[in-house]
Amino acid sequence: PVFSATGLPVTPKPVPPEQNFAMTPFLAPLLDYELTGHPRQVRWKDTNASTRSGQLDIYRVHRSNRALTLGSVDRAELTDLQVWQAIYRSDTNFPSPAQPQDPAHDVLFALRKFDPILQELHEANHRPAAVFPVHWEESAEVLLPYLATLKAISTVLRLRAEAYLEAGQSSDALRDVQLGFRVADSIESDPMLISHLVRLAIFQIT
Repeated sequence: PVFSATGLPVTPKPVPPEQNFAMTPFLAPLLDYELTGHPRQVRWKDTNASTRSGQLDIYRVHRSNRALTLGSVDRAELTDLQVWQAIYRSDTNFPSPAQPQDPAHDVLFALRKFDPILQELHEANHRPAAVFPVHWEESAEVLLPYLATLKAISTVLRLRAEAYLEAGQSSDALRDVQLGFRVADSIESDPMLISHLVRLAIFQIT
């Protein structure tokens, strides 16, 4: 953490939950834990929180498939939605229509599994502040599980925004891009270097 001249960590001031983007039902449980025993053990108050977070993955078991990419500005490569369509239609972890549609609509159909989380975040996007309730008193051993979750959210938003654009739904694509930027800015006040690096990565993804 960043420390002040008094030796105390410079941490964001807490804000009321109803004004805090970081305190949605999906995000808040990620930091709702306590340490017990020696050596220390983490006891999560919502034991399903990390499981729900881990399921927010557009790749699932296909991470080794090199063709499964989101394209690259640096390499001048576009996202190949046909590849994503084929993967999702063969993966029972994702919903798919009975009959194939065009790639964009099949990808959008598959990503419906993330609709409850993304809708929750869209509804929270009007909240003026974003402060994650990090246990800064743990100092160098502080847990930051929300960072990986935010990056995963931004990846889902990017793929869905690209599918929306291909399907001609530009207003929906813009809405997801705007939420992607908000996800990045939600950790702007974090005093950790890793948070800053993750924020830059989310900007790059978006």
